[in-house]
Amino acid sequence: MTTQTREERCKSCEIHKAIGNILRSISNTCECMRKEDAQGIVSCLPILFSTMTVFWNRVGVNILEAAWLKYPGVCPYCLREKICSCIVQELHYSRDKDALEALREDKENRPQSIAEWQTMLERIYGNVNKIKSTYAVWFHFIEEIGEVSSALENDDCDNLLEECADMFAWFLAFCTKLHVSADKIAEAHL
Repeated sequence: MTTQTREERCKSCEIHKAIGNILRSISNTCECMRKEDAQGIVSCLPILFSTMTVFWNRVGVNILEAAWLKYPGVCPYCLREKICSCIVQELHYSRDKDALEALREDKENRPQSIAEWQTMLERIYGNVNKIKSTYAVWFHFIEEIGEVSSALENDDCDNLLEECADMFAWFLAFCTKLHVSADKIAEAHL
């Protein structure tokens, strides 16, 4: 059995608190969804985004870097810049690592604001997400949080970055589904 230093225990506690805050925010959002309270749902989003940001900071993830590594202006599976349908077809494309790396190097096309991230992801996945129910998009977001938790549990740093990027992308998809500007959500809790 390994013993943790006080600093390691404190960091672990901070991460657990951050996860707890995310879960509380999700629970509040779910309650509003169950009650079909559209304004309540939207009012929960700034707090949820804030708790996610705290979590990413606690685990040392620069979410915009992680998102660009995963989504460098294209779907990372089929490399389409727009109108991807991978997720609907449930195809599992092998990733072209060389093409993805070249796209990652192109910093000019990298979104500079959360609104630009939301627009880019909508360009890539919007047609598919339009036909999904709000609940389906929400549940996919929650599923990604579970995958973040698994990456943490397995101490898998590479997968943690990828799953945090997915968590961010599905949060933005949920905002888009609700016709809410993610920039406004981020600003609302500053």
